[in-house]
Amino acid sequence: MTKKDPYIRYEINRKIKAVLVRHAVDITELQYSNTGEVVYLFGKLVRDPKGDFKAPEVESLMREIAGIPEVQDVSVDLSNWSVMYEPGFVDIRQKL
Repeated sequence: MTKKDPYIRYEINRKIKAVLVRHAVDITELQYSNTGEVVYLFGKLVRDPKGDFKAPEVESLMREIAGIPEVQDVSVDLSNWSVMYEPGFVDIRQKL
């Protein structure tokens, strides 16, 4: 690890939060972190103040997070959505 790593991780988290806020994600229900190259999203994906997302909105959100320059991969474990993300491919299904 270099001395820049914590700063890079902080910057990536700041960019992730900006994307989540822009998409009106309730960040009290969704946790996020990163290892510098991989972003981890877990919890429940719901709209703030209230509401659900549609699959195209979730896909747009995932693609925007994946588009952060430092991000190589996105790992998602949500209680209400099944999201399979690979560069160039996203499969999103709402869990019943």
